[in-house]
Amino acid sequence: EDVNLVGGGGGPKVFDRHLGGVHALGPGAALAAGESGVILRTSDGGATWHKLDSGEWATLYGVGRPAGPGSPLFVAGSSGVVRRSTDDGTTWQKVETGTEEHLFRFAASDGQLYVVGRRGLLLSGALDADTLTPVHLGIWGWISGVAFGDDGAGVLVGGQGLVMTTTDGGVSWRRAGSR
Repeated sequence: EDVNLVGGGGGPKVFDRHLGGVHALGPGAALAAGESGVILRTSDGGATWHKLDSGEWATLYGVGRPAGPGSPLFVAGSSGVVRRSTDDGTTWQKVETGTEEHLFRFAASDGQLYVVGRRGLLLSGALDADTLTPVHLGIWGWISGVAFGDDGAGVLVGGQGLVMTTTDGGVSWRRAGSR
């Protein structure tokens, strides 16, 4: 289904949902995700957008390909939602998380997916895993972002100035500034 992001013109139905995440797929191509499980795709630099079926009604906050070109796409959202696509977004499979907490962003390191969310939640598993498992960090605040470099060094950030780092690809984490 095509959607109209600007209104008017008598074209497709006007799209009025909140969008919380965007990911560039390549020249002129991108995905956007948001409220009511919506995933939108453009392949013409944003001139037209097509609604994809995510199989979800939860709000989606993050969308992207954390392990780079050729790897699976993921979305993360409210109610513990994580979905994976191995066909460039045509179909989406549920990844079990074991939580109802909101999940915001994700990153990958050495074939592992890391997903962050509310209440100090960090989940991990192989990029092709059907289930993610919690990594216990000993914190309670929101974690709103995570990123890794090519060398396995990573950082996660969150509420109240939270910054934690890893140098071993996410196996162990420590608060920034601690020894």
